[in-house]
Amino acid sequence: MSKIKFVILFILNALFWGASFLAIHYSINVFSPFFAAQLRVIIALLFIFILILFEKKKSFKHPYWFQSCLLGILSIGLPWALLFWGETIVSPAVAAILNSSVPVLVVLMAPLMTPKDGFSVKKLIGVCFGFIGIACVFFPDLKFGKMTLYTQGMIAIMLMAISYAIGILWTRRISKHLDNQLNLFYNLLGSVLFLNVMIIIQNQPVIINPITPQSVFAVLYLGIFSSALALLIFFKIIKEVGSVQASAVTFMVPLIAIVLDLIFLGKGLNYFQSLGAGFIFVSLFIINHQTKKSKNIIAKDS
Repeated sequence: MSKIKFVILFILNALFWGASFLAIHYSINVFSPFFAAQLRVIIALLFIFILILFEKKKSFKHPYWFQSCLLGILSIGLPWALLFWGETIVSPAVAAILNSSVPVLVVLMAPLMTPKDGFSVKKLIGVCFGFIGIACVFFPDLKFGKMTLYTQGMIAIMLMAISYAIGILWTRRISKHLDNQLNLFYNLLGSVLFLNVMIIIQNQPVIINPITPQSVFAVLYLGIFSSALALLIFFKIIKEVGSVQASAVTFMVPLIAIVLDLIFLGKGLNYFQSLGAGFIFVSLFIINHQTKKSKNIIAKDS
């Protein structure tokens, strides 16, 4: 991959994911959180399905289809349910900041799930900075010792990040047996079924306000651009240049979300949220810098 092509794909990936938090905000103004998440998954699933049919090279039959569906619940269905519900309470920018802690959680959990991934002193320092950042974001609500609704929203986002992290580590194992498109197809299929169950359990209206062009565009954007295309681009970057360079997108996503939140919603970060974001960015820098020095991780994830 040429440098120019890499830069273009990297920027597109960051924009697609960075803008997703704002799009979620607009979608849940009209649709219930779980239904909005399901619409996002259905649109992405249809897009990937058509793409696989168009290539005429793959069979949908695969011995790992059930494992991939279960993985989809953990890496897409459950996290998105938590994210969409959490964003009914917290701002898109705060959701993006807490979401950026995923690489920190991956580093923390990796030795438990994949023993070959070592845990160095620098990684430990990076994880500590990450948790200090998370604590800063939570601090204004926790200092009074009360579980506010806003705190519950942030906890939902953090549970999303934990689920994402576990899903990423599980994906490492199953990706050896499934190609990216087919794995993503089954991930999305499992997620649709899971979210449908959640909607039934919730037993509430799925459309809470009159449908607007803005909400329709937001859902289409989430399904096509920030789900299907963003994931395919991300997989391509990993395949072409490696996971280290691809993971650098975690720096850009929250920055884009913060700027868009300020422009479209007029919401900025308070002191503790800004401080927390700073600590998390330092954490990501330390972890990525350490990862670049690891020969085991630098190998391309083909």
